[in-house]
Amino acid sequence: MTLPASGTISLSDVNVELLQSATATIGLGDATPRLLAGVPSGVISLSDFYNKTYSLSVDLLVVAGGGSSGGYGGGGNGSDSSAFSQIAVGGGKGAYVINDTSGNPGNSGGSGGGGTIVRYAAGTAGGAGTAGQGNSGGNAVQLSTSQWRGRNGGGGGAGAAGSGMNGGNGITWFNGGTYAGGGAAGSGPFTNYGAGTPGAGGGGTYAGFASGGRGNPGTVNTGGGSGGPEIGGAGGAGGAIQQNSFVVTLGTYTITVGAGASNSGANGGSGIVIVRYSGTSAIATGGSISVSGGYVYHTYTTSGTFSF
Repeated sequence: MTLPASGTISLSDVNVELLQSATATIGLGDATPRLLAGVPSGVISLSDFYNKTYSLSVDLLVVAGGGSSGGYGGGGNGSDSSAFSQIAVGGGKGAYVINDTSGNPGNSGGSGGGGTIVRYAAGTAGGAGTAGQGNSGGNAVQLSTSQWRGRNGGGGGAGAAGSGMNGGNGITWFNGGTYAGGGAAGSGPFTNYGAGTPGAGGGGTYAGFASGGRGNPGTVNTGGGSGGPEIGGAGGAGGAIQQNSFVVTLGTYTITVGAGASNSGANGGSGIVIVRYSGTSAIATGGSISVSGGYVYHTYTTSGTFSF
């Protein structure tokens, strides 16, 4: 409901807009009426409530789960995260080998998974990212026509595409954290051409030959892609959505935090949802609540609800 644009407004009208009893005790200078009126301090009157709807302007970060590597026949895309009808797409699985002469490309997702080298054929391409959320995975590069001598592709990140064996970088948000970096790829098993660098913001690394070459996981609660194995692409990062000054009206909303995909321990990083608004104390409930720099943060590392 929206309050009248002119004429008489009573305290009972303000109470009803705030979903309180019409006869509840209320002070116009209290925090909640001031939020409705848009008058954070100083003199306030009933005329300040003309044509106002009780809502909250928030900055929103939604990061999906990262994709896993594609080696050893397992893995998959990360799971989606969502908040206030904003859906971040899970990161793409890295590519994997079918046989000595063929392989699948990296999966598309929030960011695409990296491509894979193939024993006796050209390497496969990285998967595509989702527009506005992430970038493509890197293509594999064949360096010889024999024995898997080449470099796998790195996973795409929310901020940049996978480049060669390197994972794409993630994005840095208002809280200073960096999210959704792509996983790093490793080279083939017969000739060590080195390994890529994970993307900033949670990308997994390549474990190396001494560790079985399976790759390391993306960092939890960042949406990072996992590192790639000896034969198979690196995982892509989960999609990331940033919405500034997003308006939330009164109600209870479901927050879903996506899981990272798993594959032999080289899991994609789980996602995260963060809601922040201006203030020095919480006026909503849900998630882990903190106050910093004049803002209230509601952080979700598992699914829950946001109530305002």
